[in-house]
Amino acid sequence: MHSTSGYRISAILQADSPHRRLCRKLCTLLVLLVVTAALDPAAARSADNPLHDAIEAHWKWELDKAIQLYSRAVTASPDNARALFYRGAAYRAQGKMDKALDDFDAAIARTSNMPDAFFARGSILLESRQYEKALQDMDRVLKLAPDHDAALKIRARAELALGKPDAALADLDKAVKLNPVDPESYIFRAMAHHRKNQSDRAMADVERALKINPRDAQTWMIHGNLLVAAGQFKQALEDYDKALSLDPNNADALNNRGWARAADGNLEGALADLNKAVEIKPDLVRALVNRAWVFRQLERYDAALADYDQLIKLQAADAGILIERGKTLLDLGRPKEAITDFDQVLQSDPGSQEALSFRGQARETIGDYEGAIKDLDAAIAARGDDVRALAYRGSARYALKRYSEAVADFEKAVRLDPESAPPDLFYDLGKASFLAGDKDKAIKSFTRALELNPSHGLAYANRGVAYTNKGNDSAAVADFRKALTLIKEPQRIAAIRALLEDAEARLTPHPSNDSDSAGSSRGLW
Repeated sequence: MHSTSGYRISAILQADSPHRRLCRKLCTLLVLLVVTAALDPAAARSADNPLHDAIEAHWKWELDKAIQLYSRAVTASPDNARALFYRGAAYRAQGKMDKALDDFDAAIARTSNMPDAFFARGSILLESRQYEKALQDMDRVLKLAPDHDAALKIRARAELALGKPDAALADLDKAVKLNPVDPESYIFRAMAHHRKNQSDRAMADVERALKINPRDAQTWMIHGNLLVAAGQFKQALEDYDKALSLDPNNADALNNRGWARAADGNLEGALADLNKAVEIKPDLVRALVNRAWVFRQLERYDAALADYDQLIKLQAADAGILIERGKTLLDLGRPKEAITDFDQVLQSDPGSQEALSFRGQARETIGDYEGAIKDLDAAIAARGDDVRALAYRGSARYALKRYSEAVADFEKAVRLDPESAPPDLFYDLGKASFLAGDKDKAIKSFTRALELNPSHGLAYANRGVAYTNKGNDSAAVADFRKALTLIKEPQRIAAIRALLEDAEARLTPHPSNDSDSAGSSRGLW
């Protein structure tokens, strides 16, 4: 059972996606264009006015000077909404969003007829994930300026975030009609189609964006993401190659190509991409998550653990990461430390099925069988098809000599996943069945284990014991002899030889041995 923490590839659009970052730049640029369009620089130089001087400084991107001059203009005329708006735009360009919002609020308080102020404020509110407020601001913009295509895009993004893809599609359809050569409108509309599981339409929109601007690395990456979502990994790799040919240090594209390579079975190639992505951007969470997963597939558990430790530092007590680190600690044979991680998850989410299931496994591993059964009961109650939980509960019940219950768990685990059930599961079912008194079922289970793993020496030895108890000494002798060629532990070899000698003796009866009856119960349990 594999868990994820909600990310592997960069989605079509998400909180920190490249197209969202691009939109932030475009919003800043739109505000600046409003500012600079207000007055020609030549006119500004001739005007004895702090607002004119501020606009000239803003035009030259002398932001500190512009802010000082805007402040003088505001002091001279506190109700000057335009000066407040311009100063907010300068603050925004500096990344001082709180101050920008204060100025946009003040400008709007002084006039309700400034669509640019509503747009600027709404775009910041969208970035801070205040989607309802952003939506309201874009409503005001579009009431004042119905053909404001940038506001349509911002409103559509807020609608998508609020789970309203149909409303978003309506806005983006209009934005595309207003500006049919704007690739970003097609990208956002592709996201809306994707949310509605309209994969063909999403792909068509991304392809339109690529026709408009075929040299945009981010759009090639998004095209690849859609192919990954459709399971077309080889085709997606071609898109990521194109994206990286245009932008070789694009950490998101490297991460996505790494995941596509992993999904296509090329783990070493995936690792190379993910290593480079992390080198470029050490805090790229998706790349660390994916690299840790690849390390686990390559059984490089120490390296995976190091990535999970780094993720914990970046994301504090993220439940998904804690579970993955706990699983890695189990792989490393450190179940007590794994329990600490699962405990932390269960403190905040007592009903976490995955944490209960793996903590049950860890408890079974350290011999806390009652605690394991308690956890695994809860995990199985929440998800009855958890094969691993059933197998570990069966093992715990077996250890407590509750053999019939163990048989029931092992049989259900096999029944749920007959094609993937490992040989040891059938081996465990055989042992439990034998001790529960069902020797025929034991023989059948050991036989299945041997079909899956012909080198399973203990399955031969224990099937031999079951045959002995059925009175089939000739079959038992064949199994014991085969087991001796596979088992290396001296104590077990001695026990099997003793069993073999007993079975061979019964096949060659002597008058003095009449008391030796078939069906010796001595075994390897």
